[in-house]
This record gives sequence, C-alpha cells and structure tokens, in this order.
Amino acid sequence: MRPPTELFRLYGGGGLAAGTAIFRSTLAVHGTIAPSDLFEMELEDPVLGRKITHSYRIKTLPDRDKEAVMGFHKGHKEFHKLDLNEDWEKLPGYPDGIQQKIIAGALDEKGKRGNRTRLLRFAPGVYTTKPFVHDYWEEVFLLAGDLIVGNDADGQGGEQFRDYTYAVRPPGVHHGPFKSEGGCILLETHFYEEA
Repeated sequence: MRPPTELFRLYGGGGLAAGTAIFRSTLAVHGTIAPSDLFEMELEDPVLGRKITHSYRIKTLPDRDKEAVMGFHKGHKEFHKLDLNEDWEKLPGYPDGIQQKIIAGALDEKGKRGNRTRLLRFAPGVYTTKPFVHDYWEEVFLLAGDLIVGNDADGQGGEQFRDYTYAVRPPGVHHGPFKSEGGCILLETHFYEEA
C-alpha cells in the first residue's frame, strides 16, 4: 500500500474530503485475494459464541501512479498485423533513408520517463557517421536484412550482422555508427529506469 501522503497527491491533490476514509490492513486468507466492489468480513469468538460482521462497498482508484512514473500508457494490443507500408517517419538528425514506425508507448526524453517500442528501417546503402549515446535503456533485435556496426564516417568497415541478432544497452553506452548494405528492419524497445 502506498503512504497516505502519496495517495492524497495522486487522487485528491491535497487532502481528502470530509467523510472520506482510507482502509488499510493486512489480511490472512485461504486461497487468493481478488478485486471486488464489496468487502465482507466476519470475526467469531468460539468461546463466547459471538460474531461481529461488517461489510462495505469499494471504489477502485485508477492507477495514476503507473502512468505518472512511466509517462505513458501502452494500452492493450492483441496480435495484429502491422502495415509496413504506412506511418513511417523520418528521424530528426538522421540521414534520409532511416525511418521509424512507433508500435506502442512513448518516450519523453526531456522528462526522462516512458517506454517505447518501434521499428527502425534502414534503406540499402544508408549509414550514420557518428556513434550514438543516450540516457535510456535500449534493446534491439535485427528482424530482417543486414546491419553493419562500427563503420567509419565514410561508411567503410565495421562488423556485419544478419537476421535474428540482438543487443541490449544500458544508458550512457556509445554505439555505432551503423550502416546497412541491403537494407534492414530493427525492432527496438527504449525505456527509462523507474525511480
């Protein structure tokens, strides 16, 4: 359970309205605890043969804290076909021929929060000239094509990788430059570590 001051901040702004209560306890249960809009309990004293019963309705609060910390809501997306012919966008500061397609989420680089999943596409022969470094985690999976890592500013040299290769990088790691001779598609996930 979150501290009351945090709950006030997330759901009320400053405090609770008159007549509002927050219930907090630790329950000993057999089985599992599941969400419900009604809480019912009974305490029994077998020695004196007495019972106390109590029940109340529950209002579930939205999980604003998750969105506040992560800075996004990816939603729920079941398996669906991605249209690889639409919604590609050029990336600022990248050469022509490198495009992204956001699949889910968002990354707020100024606020340093969020989580984004995207496809990154290199046209044949395109290359970057300088290494990259950023302050978020990155996972990269080469879905199709070839990717050369570590070429020089003229697009020469480097080590070539093909389909189904993977990299994970913590914040602050220099990587690249990159080139693709025949073109490629990468699946990338970028995320900031939760505070």
